[in-house]
Amino acid sequence: MSSKVIKNLTGSEDEADEILPELAINWEEDKEFFQDIYNFTVASEKEYSELIANTTKNWDVERIALTDRVILIMALSEMVNFSSIPTKVSIK
Repeated sequence: MSSKVIKNLTGSEDEADEILPELAINWEEDKEFFQDIYNFTVASEKEYSELIANTTKNWDVERIALTDRVILIMALSEMVNFSSIPTKVSIK
């Protein structure tokens, strides 16, 4: 998504590919993490959506904003699949 934003701002896909590595100190490592968390989040979406729905008491899960639900699912994926990241970091 960030590459699409930069592409739209610069008007060039080539420039976007050059700018992103400059923005991150460890671009290759960050890129791998982004891909992994995205894949884990997508793969676990149904399971974690059900977990969230079953855990919210007196609250219809559909009332939770879509962005917030995605962040919750992503945080759960991070806690389960990235043991090197402390849980308190994933929660924040």
